[in-house]
Amino acid sequence: SSSVALRKGGVDPVFEPSKATAKTLSAELPLSESGLRTVLYPASSLAAATLQEGLSKRGFKVTRLNTYTTVEAEWGEDAYASARAASVAAFASPSAVKVWVSRLGTSAAVACIGETSAAASLEAGFKVVEFPEKPGVGGWAEAVLTAVKKEGQAC
Repeated sequence: SSSVALRKGGVDPVFEPSKATAKTLSAELPLSESGLRTVLYPASSLAAATLQEGLSKRGFKVTRLNTYTTVEAEWGEDAYASARAASVAAFASPSAVKVWVSRLGTSAAVACIGETSAAASLEAGFKVVEFPEKPGVGGWAEAVLTAVKKEGQAC
C-alpha cells in the first residue's frame, strides 16, 4: 500500500482510507483541525466525478485539474492474435475495459484490480468478473488465478 511505501521512506501518513476507491476516500477524508475544506484534485480527464462529487456533498470546495488523459494504444496483428487467444483479461481501469470491449467483445473472463473496473466490466456485459474486496496488486493476482481456474485452465 501507499502507507507502507511512505513509512519505508520515513514518512508517516496522516490518513489512509479503508479502501482505495474514490467513493471510500470521499466518505472518509477527515476535515482538517483548522476547518480548511479546500481540495485540489489532479485527475485523468476520463475519471468519473465520484471523488469530487462526494467531497462536495460533504462541504469541501474541490478544484479538479485534469492533468492527463488515456488514449487507446494501437495494436498490431500479433497483439490482436494474442488478445483473441486469451480466455482471461486483466483490467486496471474502466478505460481498458472499454477498449477491450470495442475490439474483442465480452467473451473472456475478467480479473480486475478493484471494484471500479469490475463495475465497468459487468456493465459492459462480461459474465465472469473477479476482483479483490480491497484494490491492489496482490488481490488482483488472486483474482486472475480465480478467473483462470473458473475457465478450467491449469495454473
